[in-house]
Amino acid sequence: LKMLLLVIVIALVGYALQLFLPWWIIAVVCFIASAVKAEDVKEAFTGSFVGIALLWGILTALNKMAADNVVAHKIGEIFHLSFALTVVITALVGGIAAGIAGTAGFFIKDSANIDSNSNAF
Repeated sequence: LKMLLLVIVIALVGYALQLFLPWWIIAVVCFIASAVKAEDVKEAFTGSFVGIALLWGILTALNKMAADNVVAHKIGEIFHLSFALTVVITALVGGIAAGIAGTAGFFIKDSANIDSNSNAF
């Protein structure tokens, strides 16, 4: 349930901020959301990955179906990609970038929580 909440927050905030800011704002969103909400590294990576992969996959599919984007069509022709493969690749690229950012956010939070008496190494 907590991971579902993390996925929803990341997708909604990421969508809202991408309307006005560059694409890489997803990294900032995932970093902060994972630092605040994630309880372990698996949750941080998976929640960030799924949230942005779903967001970008859905947006790519809707944009391509609604507008028959000329640029996306030309890129698909150059690389011999089908519509479905274009959507999957876009979702994977966004998901991997988001997962790495979410993992980094979790590790920064985790490193700040280390006891001063414990031996970290």
